[in-house]
Amino acid sequence: MDEQPAYMLRWESLKSYRPGPHDSGKRVVVGHFSQKTGEILDLGHLVCIDTFCYGGGWLTALEVHTGRVWQADRDGTLRRQRP
Repeated sequence: MDEQPAYMLRWESLKSYRPGPHDSGKRVVVGHFSQKTGEILDLGHLVCIDTFCYGGGWLTALEVHTGRVWQADRDGTLRRQRP
């Protein structure tokens, strides 16, 4: 992360640019690119868990080791997407 240009960390959007896998083979988990459908964006090597909570969507949590996903809406309704 410390080698990334500042504009990539703040302003680059997944709408205009979808990076390929990292050389390390590690999976990257990001936010700040809302998925208004409420579904996470999972490209395999990159996962975006911003599911539009601030706009009335879901608050999403991802357990990175197992891939389990939990979601809650503003009313406290829970939804589980993955085992």
